Amino acid sequence: MDKVTTGKVIAMISALAPGADPAVIESAVQDWLDDHPEATTTVQDGSITLAKLASDVASEINKISSLSDEIAPYTADDYYKSLMELKGNTASVGNECSFTAWDARYSIIPMQYARHDIAMSTSGNLQIVLYTTNSQNVITADSGWKTSITIPAGTYFHVTMRRSNNANLTESDLDGLTITEDGFTLSDTAYLNDNPNVNIIAHKGFSAVAPENTIPAFKLAREKGFRFVETDVRFTYDGVPVLLHDATINRTARNADGTDISSTIAIADITYEDALEYDFGIWKGSEYSGTKIPTLQEFVVCCKRLGLHPYIEVRNDVAYTDEQYATMCGIVKNCGMKNNASWISHGRVKLEAILAIIPTARVGLLVDTLSQNLINIAVALQTDDNDVFLLTDYSTITSDNIQYAKSAGMPVEVWTVDTYAALLNLDPYCSGVETNGIMIGEIYKNNV
Repeated sequence: MDKVTTGKVIAMISALAPGADPAVIESAVQDWLDDHPEATTTVQDGSITLAKLASDVASEINKISSLSDEIAPYTADDYYKSLMELKGNTASVGNECSFTAWDARYSIIPMQYARHDIAMSTSGNLQIVLYTTNSQNVITADSGWKTSITIPAGTYFHVTMRRSNNANLTESDLDGLTITEDGFTLSDTAYLNDNPNVNIIAHKGFSAVAPENTIPAFKLAREKGFRFVETDVRFTYDGVPVLLHDATINRTARNADGTDISSTIAIADITYEDALEYDFGIWKGSEYSGTKIPTLQEFVVCCKRLGLHPYIEVRNDVAYTDEQYATMCGIVKNCGMKNNASWISHGRVKLEAILAIIPTARVGLLVDTLSQNLINIAVALQTDDNDVFLLTDYSTITSDNIQYAKSAGMPVEVWTVDTYAALLNLDPYCSGVETNGIMIGEIYKNNV
């Protein structure tokens, strides 16, 4: 009996597939062994032999050489990058954009996707179609309504976005394409909260449904078509910036078993590792069980990948240190988002601290009501290099006090609008609206 080890298999495959990427070989072998734990002990007579396993995996790896340079081994990261290229390069692809990949893992993998025909214009429909190989390695279409598909290892798959009448694609055609490492969805709801004239902002994510200030809430906001999301930043005891509205975790966190936390716990008094012991999702429903508190880094990366513009609240009740300001700004800058993020705070000094590090930052002064004095403070934050706006409680706006902002040319955005009546009664001067969970774009569309 041969004992199967990763090292033995890799060595044999390397000989059978000269020139293959060692990382690809190791990943393929390890995934196979993970799926066949019995093989890690012995290979019995009559079952797969070590040589047969090596030959099978090598055969799959050798297929790479017969494909074009566009084809790459599948990883979650590669798949995500390929889709981002698909989304970002439509201007130059004419009537179709697509990519091809190969799953190099010797296992069965799930890929979440959906296909939806959308009536984009009278000239035709926008479509996404997945093509996969059958047992004879012939590419066949796999389209129609699906929530997931299972692709065996070694399968080639090809994703195409096109119009059914072969009309050229435009960048706006892809606005409804939501991309994550798990796959993609194309949804007609994705247009409803995207308005170039009004920033429609999901307050703490789509928090009417999903747990506030968590990655699921921001992903759901994007699925609902939002392009702007708001969050709050606090620091743990060991200096990790995390997303949390309250000073304590008790309202939005539970013990790992779902029970209430008996003692009051301030996020500033526990380490990040301590915070990870708590469940920040189950209070909104069992489907969110296991959700962890996100870091600012995770949030900004999420925004970058999903095409979201973050509104980052610098909390007025937190005495941030110079190092903490530098940490927050550094994360945004290092993710390439310094010119695609807004910073908001009740504190003028806090916004000045942000501008000292990122002079071009877009900043919003949070005010309980519009007044000439507060407008003057906002005006003083303006330079030739940045944008400044006011963000206020919608219920405090009057025809008189908004005139102060109009006269100063100061943009006004509002929080937190959650009813049809409140939305439709807003002064049209307002250029941004926060909501916990109403479909503002749809309401606007239906009330013109």
